[in-house]
This record gives sequence, structure tokens and C-alpha cells, in this order.
Amino acid sequence: MKTKTDKEELILFRKRQRELALLRDLFLCTLCYYVDGVHTKATDVHHVFGRGTSINSPKEKYVNLISVCRKHHPRPILFKNSQDAQMQLEVLKEVNSTPINPSFTAVLEYVEVQDEH
Repeated sequence: MKTKTDKEELILFRKRQRELALLRDLFLCTLCYYVDGVHTKATDVHHVFGRGTSINSPKEKYVNLISVCRKHHPRPILFKNSQDAQMQLEVLKEVNSTPINPSFTAVLEYVEVQDEH
């Protein structure tokens, strides 16, 4: 039986975390939702603190991701003190403390139970 490589595990883990972020955010761009007050479909997820190198990295967890539209997906390199970066941090805090999806806690509990089996 072939075992997954670390890279394969990381790719699968990232997919799962991306799905969780999109579910948490109801597939809406969080920046459009919180900053502009409009509902725009999210096309991407953005790692606010950058990517990690393994599934054990906190940077790879959904709590570091925000769902964004093309307009709001930032360039790969942002200055840490820029206004855009500060706005992303505020939205990340908001979306993790009060998810757009009111059922997200139940979704997360279901996923965790499934992962145990």
C-alpha cells in the first residue's frame, strides 16, 4: 500500500482548509461583505499570514484564510504595515469570531467527528 508523501498530505490538507474557509464565509468575499457591505461571490482564499510548510503549521489552518473575490485577492507580497494588510487582519478577526455562516460551528463539529473515523 502506497503512503502519501508529506507534499500530497499538505495539498489535501490545504484543500480541506480552503473548503472550511469558504463554508465559514458562505462563499462570499469577506472584504466586500465587511468593508463594502455587499455580497460578492468569493473566487479564492487568501492566506493572511502567508503559507506554512506542513499540515502542522498554524498558517495552514482555515483560521488564517479569508475568502476573497478577484478584486480583493492581494498581490503575493504585501507590506506588513500597509492599510490593506491591516484591513485583512481586522476582517480575519471578525470572520473567525462571528462567522458569516451561522451554521458554521455545526459544520465544523461534523467535520471533526468525520476526521476521527
